Amino acid sequence: PMPLALAFGTSVGLRLATILYLLIGAEGARRLGKLCFHDPWAALAVAWVFALNGGVLVDCLGGFHIPAGNLPLPWLLLSVARLHDRRWAGVGLGFWLAWAVLNPIHYATIYLGPIVALAWLRGLVVHWPRASGPYLFRTCQGLGLFLALAGWRIATVAAVMRDFPRSMNSTYSETLWTVWIHLTE
Repeated sequence: PMPLALAFGTSVGLRLATILYLLIGAEGARRLGKLCFHDPWAALAVAWVFALNGGVLVDCLGGFHIPAGNLPLPWLLLSVARLHDRRWAGVGLGFWLAWAVLNPIHYATIYLGPIVALAWLRGLVVHWPRASGPYLFRTCQGLGLFLALAGWRIATVAAVMRDFPRSMNSTYSETLWTVWIHLTE
């Protein structure tokens, strides 16, 4: 959103950036819908529902510029789905991962990690061993681009968190082990 905020002022620039993010997310959802359903009308419906669902609209109208965090999801899933046969799918994967990290981070951004990881694992299993070489190479290509574009932010955040640890005592602080103990008692 920064170039638009600098060009048009903060208020107008952030609104334009939100609209642009919604359009980018809708286009990614349309392409993913076309890949899954092979029907242009179904793809359009997927784009409409994804980009203009109630949660996204409420956030946008409330002044939260959250779409930057969760709208790369269809692009990431599309890149993962094409890792086995598209030469530049790794570049798309790295770019959209960096986009998600370099834009405002929200809990929806954190959810992208496990969702994309599960889609990636499914793709690896489906294409094993026939296309596993290109699949893994393009994944490494994407991770390299991701680190080249967004590694500085990850390193900076890690350094700040290391220097200023945030400990919080809460009754909600559960580990997988304590949840397992509660479930098996």
